[in-house]
Amino acid sequence: MRRGSNKKAVIISAIIAGLMFVPILFRAQIASFADTLHDQQLARDFNIDAKPEIKQIEDAIDLTDKAKTIFRASRPQLLDSYDFNIACPTATREVYLLGCFDQEAKTISIYHLDDTELRGIIENTMAHEFLHAVWARKSDEERLTLRDKLYKVLDSSQKLQTELSLYPDDQKLDELFARAGTEVANLPDELSAEYAKYFISHDKIIAFYQSYSSKFDEITAQRDQMKQVVSAKESEVQALQAEFIKNRAAFERAVERYNYLSSTSYDYNSLYNMYNALIEQRDAVEAEMAQLNAKIDEFNRLVDQYNTLNSNLGELYQKINSHSDTFEGDW
Repeated sequence: MRRGSNKKAVIISAIIAGLMFVPILFRAQIASFADTLHDQQLARDFNIDAKPEIKQIEDAIDLTDKAKTIFRASRPQLLDSYDFNIACPTATREVYLLGCFDQEAKTISIYHLDDTELRGIIENTMAHEFLHAVWARKSDEERLTLRDKLYKVLDSSQKLQTELSLYPDDQKLDELFARAGTEVANLPDELSAEYAKYFISHDKIIAFYQSYSSKFDEITAQRDQMKQVVSAKESEVQALQAEFIKNRAAFERAVERYNYLSSTSYDYNSLYNMYNALIEQRDAVEAEMAQLNAKIDEFNRLVDQYNTLNSNLGELYQKINSHSDTFEGDW
């Protein structure tokens, strides 16, 4: 009898626990549904057809229907430098931003950059900030599910590790979600499926990124390679200069000795031989000097090439600097 009573008590307790769990889950579903309805209302109020530039970007990044609702609910805006610096105050002369997502207002702001040399940069930046909007709508459980998958991508990319090192710990996962979805090609299947919920063609988003980032990468690679060439040439010049200084000093000492001996009753034949040796030594030092000057000229030409590449890279970065109108000094 007691055993039977105990079993019933266990079964009843399990039923009660289940009944207690259902309302909590149901409340979470209601909250999620309410957020979706709110997004739908914001999306309708946004009236994207009245904003042709935003509509053009939305079409370019090829969003799914679900994504369009979130995108429009985020009320994306293209701003000039003055308004952008107000909307995104973390943009400074040292920290270049092209976009930001306001976590409180849940809005997207993009610096209106119109430059044909950096094609794809606005589209990719908009996609990046859109993914911040997506992340803001995810539950803790959804974020936890994605965390390990995202960190695997991070572990395999030194570039991402460098970029993420600039962010505080509480922002890293959010930023990683946005960067992985807009910068990393050939994602694992599970992450590809995640981003497919929002982008009809993830490859298209990556193509936008590669289109403009390749400009920076190309000039950076050329500059860094030239820096190595300049450094090697500098070492060569320094070695030649040290050898020239040593040999010139030896020649000058030899001249002093010759002048001293010639003022005495030193043997004529010995002086004659010494004189001829000095002529040869002088010619060798002059040849060394000519070689050194040629190497210095070559070094200076390489430095000019390096400075040009560095300046070109600086000009590219200035294009994405919303404070460029007030920037002072050279790159």
